[in-house]
Amino acid sequence: MRFDDSWVMPEDWRGKQLPRRGGMPFEVPPADPGAPGRLAALLADSDLRAARNAEYHPTLLDEARRFASDLARPEAELSPRGAAAAGLIVAEYLEDWGYWRREPEPAVAQTWIARGGVVFAVRAVAEMAGMLFHPLRRDEALVRRPVGRILVNENRGETDLETLRRWDEDGALFKIARWVRIHLAAADDATFALAADALGEYRDGPLPQRIIAAFVLPDREDWVVADVDEIVSWHGRYPEVDRNVLYVLPAFSTSSVATLHRHSDAFATLDENERRGRYDSRLESVSAVGRETMIATLLDAFGTEAVPILTEHPIYRGKAWYLSSFAPSMGVRDLATVLQIPADETVRYAIRVTLVHRQGEFQQLGMMAADPVRTMRMLAEPDAPPIAADVLGMYVLAKPALLDLLNADDRARVTEIVGDGSGVGARMAAALDEGGWFHGHGIDRKQIVTWLASIDTDEAFGLLAVRADEDLIRPVAVRLAARRPGRALRVLAGLTPERPEAATVVAELLRNHVLSHPDLVATTVPELEAEARARVAAITTALTPSGPVAPESALPAALQDTPKAKPLPSWLVVPLLPPVRLRGHGGAALPEPAVRRLLALLSLSTFAAPHPGLAEVRDACEREDLTAFGWALFAQWESVSHPSGDKQALYALGFLGDDSAAPRLTEEVLGWTEDAIARAKIGLDVFVALGTDTALTHLQRMSRTAKAKGFRKLAAQKLEEIAAARGLTTAELGDRIVSDLGLDADGRRTLDYGARRFTVTFDVKLNPLISDADGRRVKGLPRVSAADDAARADEARLAFAALKKEARALGTDRIRALEDAMVAGRSWSAAELRTLLLDHPVVRYPARALLWQAAGGVAFRVAEDGTLADVDDKTITLADDARVGLYHPALAGPEQSVWAEVFADYEIFQPFAQLDREVYRPDAVQAAAHTLPLDTGSDGDLDILHPLVAKGWRFTSEGGVAREWAGGFVTHITPYDVSVTSPRHATFGELGPVAVSETFRDAFRLTQRA
Repeated sequence: MRFDDSWVMPEDWRGKQLPRRGGMPFEVPPADPGAPGRLAALLADSDLRAARNAEYHPTLLDEARRFASDLARPEAELSPRGAAAAGLIVAEYLEDWGYWRREPEPAVAQTWIARGGVVFAVRAVAEMAGMLFHPLRRDEALVRRPVGRILVNENRGETDLETLRRWDEDGALFKIARWVRIHLAAADDATFALAADALGEYRDGPLPQRIIAAFVLPDREDWVVADVDEIVSWHGRYPEVDRNVLYVLPAFSTSSVATLHRHSDAFATLDENERRGRYDSRLESVSAVGRETMIATLLDAFGTEAVPILTEHPIYRGKAWYLSSFAPSMGVRDLATVLQIPADETVRYAIRVTLVHRQGEFQQLGMMAADPVRTMRMLAEPDAPPIAADVLGMYVLAKPALLDLLNADDRARVTEIVGDGSGVGARMAAALDEGGWFHGHGIDRKQIVTWLASIDTDEAFGLLAVRADEDLIRPVAVRLAARRPGRALRVLAGLTPERPEAATVVAELLRNHVLSHPDLVATTVPELEAEARARVAAITTALTPSGPVAPESALPAALQDTPKAKPLPSWLVVPLLPPVRLRGHGGAALPEPAVRRLLALLSLSTFAAPHPGLAEVRDACEREDLTAFGWALFAQWESVSHPSGDKQALYALGFLGDDSAAPRLTEEVLGWTEDAIARAKIGLDVFVALGTDTALTHLQRMSRTAKAKGFRKLAAQKLEEIAAARGLTTAELGDRIVSDLGLDADGRRTLDYGARRFTVTFDVKLNPLISDADGRRVKGLPRVSAADDAARADEARLAFAALKKEARALGTDRIRALEDAMVAGRSWSAAELRTLLLDHPVVRYPARALLWQAAGGVAFRVAEDGTLADVDDKTITLADDARVGLYHPALAGPEQSVWAEVFADYEIFQPFAQLDREVYRPDAVQAAAHTLPLDTGSDGDLDILHPLVAKGWRFTSEGGVAREWAGGFVTHITPYDVSVTSPRHATFGELGPVAVSETFRDAFRLTQRA
């Protein structure tokens, strides 16, 4: 008997196994009568074969043509070899291609069975195996299939095409063979006997053909054993064949545990690393049709003997071979399937796998809910993982009634382990200290912390508190402290951690807790030990008044009434927030009740709908205090890992802050794009809420420089919305939101040392230049001397550092914008040119070093006195509405060389290549082409295209970058070629001179990197 009487096959497993005669019940899908017609139509489509560029042997094509002709005649006798040939040619194009999908029976197999019957189908699938594998894809092979559509994707981009082709072929054969196997298992005895005889004729063929025969007819153990014994020698003859799905099929053909072990041992003779990689990959390929199918098949073959096979056999230990020497690594879905077999072995195995390295999966499996008695017994076993005792204690402490489910002996054992709860959690804490052990495949720290937090004892809370210097643990400790404040005060006051980092955080937690719960001091402190009482007393005595407090009557109306709002978050310590002064009240600050009302207004706000009272607060209070208030909120929010449900700090910065918040917040948000993209996207709303030119400048910068593509796209979208609301394009908005960096109208800034003063100007790339009071250039901002005012000098040096940093970022942004404008042919009115560019305190530096051109042809530069001069140095005047753009050398004539001399004579250095820019004009052959090859030497590495994205190109789904040009033209660059992709059939000769020159310039520069 395969199964004991206590086990019933789960209903959702029935029919999922790869069946054999006499096995579990299964359903046989009826053959689709329309399948032959579909197959005939595909065979008639000659263009389909040519389009896929497959290589077919003439013999194969002849066989397929004859089969197609016979298929159209109901009375014709079909050839199994022709059926196989036709299947190889068209299988890829059927919708049910892709062997890892759970799909209807393949149309090829349906046609074979519908027209020829089961015996015909088993011959056809055996012939198909011979065509693919005789002699294993060498020159004599009958087919070299093109790479399948499904397998070509970015996740497999580093796999060579020949390997993809083999996976494709193996998968097709396996899928068809498994459906033929289903029909054969359901056939009557006479048909089965005929099919067995037919398959026996193929047992003299190559090994892959024999393996398919044994797989389709899994009742011949002698066939399986013979195939297993030849795997190693066959592999030695054709070592280039790796990841062969068929090598693992004997595992699904045998009914003997001994043969299954023999199968595994065959691979042990191969090189260790090669065996692990290949064997696991082949198993993964087969099991991709469904691990439930694999497990159900083994149950069908071995019954309850399948449990130790699934939990101990090397083949089924999982995909990560490097775990095998430590613990089995079956995935959580596989574990859930195996756990449907109610046996001690399965529960014991699941506990060992999950509690050693993947604790979160233990929770996912829900064993305590599904089978609490067996799970508690297995957790209480002496050889269970050490942490099992804590997990057991956690459940029993939370729900003592679980003990009543156990018999007397088991209850005594569990009670002995759990005791009064002391010590429960110690092993969990030790696991946190040990950390991971192999490239991150260690303990599930988040799950351990969650379990430890659920143990309702002082000891468990203390174990978390002394580890709260870890970002993962501190928010949990803060929440637990708020939930049980009395216990938290008692435990925190009594802790004396040895690690300095832990001692610092515990002191902070205690301080914050005392400040947040002053009412507890009187009731709880007397119960504490003397040393603990002293710690609390030191906190309370350190509290000092922070200055005058404004009366209620002076408060803005919005802060005089307490709004109905949810309670403040547990992490927020109001007494630690800096004072917010009212304007015009002698430095008097908001009283604490008003601060709490302000926090309530923030909690009632969203970025889409800020509370109207915030505008009153902004008008009534010192803006710099409100900004500092927002950053203090931010620091507290950050200390507990930015809980997503609490956004008060972001609202405070956006609705109450000033421009000084923008630079620092930009750094924070860009940092979040690395590992907290959802939070980073919310951070963009702060800049929109600020709405100032400085804030929008930073928003624009992030839309261009952030690493995350989705984040850049969202930032650009927000800019587009703001621009549209103002009736502008994003480029026009960019011109209008450039910060002046605190420079005067002439682009200067004075730094005051008290006894000395220095003037800061900039070069064309916005690098700072420093001059002393006599106008002499100095190398850098000098050190503070004894004659200087130390406070002023320090302030000046800090201001210069901030100015230098912001100018560098702004210079990169604006210079790129000017170059983009030149390439795109963007224009300004003469009035806009003067106001937005040439006279702007910052943009003037790069803008005045460029050559400009008015509509109609006259080119000009900006002279030293700010006037406009032509090539002969004659002053020109432009009407305010005259259109002006940047001069592009691709549109230039002979005057370009003269202009180059003028700029050289005046020693005008340009912020980017303009007059000396390379110009490319296509020759006759290039002009007639729409695609040209590139030799970038990158082997298809798309990373080389990233610099082009910073220059206005965008990545496409086709594996390259594209750029739009005037007239609806689109050019495309990949590591292999450059092309015109739109309009269809357009050539390089049809592009405008700027578009073709810039495309060639960017493309050919990639070849120079090779």
